[in-house]
Amino acid sequence: TLTLYGPTGGQAAFNDDAESGNAFSAIEFTATATGTYYLAVDGYGTSETGTYTLRTSSNVFALDAVVSQIAEFAWGF
Repeated sequence: TLTLYGPTGGQAAFNDDAESGNAFSAIEFTATATGTYYLAVDGYGTSETGTYTLRTSSNVFALDAVVSQIAEFAWGF
């Protein structure tokens, strides 16, 4: 299971099974507040173990950074 906790310590997201027939857990989450987020990873049972993959991305761009990229690298031209 996956539990994501937000900056205030409250649960921001939870998942046990990503979809019907898939016992893997997955969370897609877009943060609406700045701060530190914590992810708790647990097995389904008390003796469950295994590996996991954590992927994150940040798609937040300041306007001046976008303008700079367009001017410098001619994005879309």
